[in-house]
Amino acid sequence: MLCPAKVFSPEEQFREYTIIVGGIKFSGKELANISIAKSIAAPGLHGIVTSCLTFDVITDAEFDEETEIITKIGLDLPTFYLSAATRRGNTLSITSYDRCNALGRTFDSSGMIDGQSYGGAMIIAKIASQCGFADSSPSSAAVVYKEDVEGKSCRNILEEIAKADMAIAFCRSDNSIGLAPSESDNGGITIYEDKSEGLEVSGKRTIGLLQIENDKTSEVFSLGNGDPMRAFCMSGIFMTQDICNEIARRFLDKGGTIGYTAWSCSKAEIDSNVDVGGGVYYGNNHYRVLDIRISCGAYAIYAALSAPNYEMSLSDYTDKITRKVNNKIEVGKKYGCTRINKNKGYTLVDNDAEQKEYSLISLGDGLFQNGKTGDIECKLDCIGTDTSQPCKTVYDYGKYTVTVGWTENEKGIRTDPWFRRDYKKVGDDNGADT
Repeated sequence: MLCPAKVFSPEEQFREYTIIVGGIKFSGKELANISIAKSIAAPGLHGIVTSCLTFDVITDAEFDEETEIITKIGLDLPTFYLSAATRRGNTLSITSYDRCNALGRTFDSSGMIDGQSYGGAMIIAKIASQCGFADSSPSSAAVVYKEDVEGKSCRNILEEIAKADMAIAFCRSDNSIGLAPSESDNGGITIYEDKSEGLEVSGKRTIGLLQIENDKTSEVFSLGNGDPMRAFCMSGIFMTQDICNEIARRFLDKGGTIGYTAWSCSKAEIDSNVDVGGGVYYGNNHYRVLDIRISCGAYAIYAALSAPNYEMSLSDYTDKITRKVNNKIEVGKKYGCTRINKNKGYTLVDNDAEQKEYSLISLGDGLFQNGKTGDIECKLDCIGTDTSQPCKTVYDYGKYTVTVGWTENEKGIRTDPWFRRDYKKVGDDNGADT
């Protein structure tokens, strides 16, 4: 759908904006090019949003990094903190961010007890205190242990909690940490045809399958009955069956799918703040917005709004898991019924009795089924570093195939093992009905 361009008529009253930098008030003609940007990657079901405020100000004053910036421009915005300032004559171009930009600091886990569980809200409160937010304790389903957070950045921890809650973390206008559930039917602002231009819907996607992995236990939860090649796939350290069931209830129970619409509006007049992950009403339609660019005009505030095209397949995600697992393997360590040996291979172990050696590492992604040695032996056989053997072999398991093989360098030397699972398309052999 394409909305024709509109002509914006100036309002009768000129808008005046005020920005306070380090206690110094600037307004009117002292300010120019005021804009706010915030976004999150598609499909926008979880993550952290950091807002960026940029503007030009006529001043001879100089400001230090982290100088506090307060806006009075007609939108409810958090406090910003100066990140960079560039001078051109008497004009200072300032870039600043809200408190989410400070989440890179290492989390202080002192006071936490090994083996004791903590609620996600308590951890968020600690993050808020350590990173300079106002008091924050939004509800969270995450159950956290000291080992989950020790030595990690506050951003990494908050991202993991947001995954468990399938929510978007952001800095509220009161400077506290907020967790907004990423429901596809969230409310939002209304934009009007006579005050917007360039609205275009570029694609619709239906997500009918959630593929979720617990990074600590390697458990994989599949929720829904949709096409695996159109799944939303994610992993996190706090993912449990109960959390995944709650995610399914919130999303997939609403008609069995999650709807995602790619759209954009090049310019719309707004009179209130719009949050990433929130909604935009246009006529009888409702769109979620993931990318927001606000600009302050002479007579009104305008926003470019969009949700980009999103594509991701289960096979892409499987490759990601494979790379992650290969990076974590250790010589001599036991993984389920296998122990890694020194020759980039593994030794099959049953009750600590070594039975048979293989020259290919193959961990995770369901290739080991309940620790049964027979399953492993029939899946992996003739592949090794011996170049007289095949470089890869494909095994057929009905609804999907498993390919195992070796990566070769430019000299033809086999260096790293790999595996991949590919789901079949409807109509392939063996009656696969993905």
